[in-house]
Amino acid sequence: RKRIGGISDPFPVKLHRILSEVEREGRSDIVSWLPHGRAFALRKPEEFASEIMPRYFPRMSSLSSLHRQFNLYNFKRITEGRDKGAYYHS
Repeated sequence: RKRIGGISDPFPVKLHRILSEVEREGRSDIVSWLPHGRAFALRKPEEFASEIMPRYFPRMSSLSSLHRQFNLYNFKRITEGRDKGAYYHS
């Protein structure tokens, strides 16, 4: 884990790293950037919670905790259109 001044990476930095590493591992079926690159989608939320979250967020135990972090860091969920259900940072 990368530390800066004794503090682990902030949530948005860690999330960006997760999206990059998951893509390299060939697991974009679970979570991935949308083709335009401005938002990402949790394609398989249960698998994300069981396979990805424990590796990067060992103290975060549920999807509701993840959604709280999205809200805390001002991520918005797209509610209509072709990208419905994806998240972006505003």
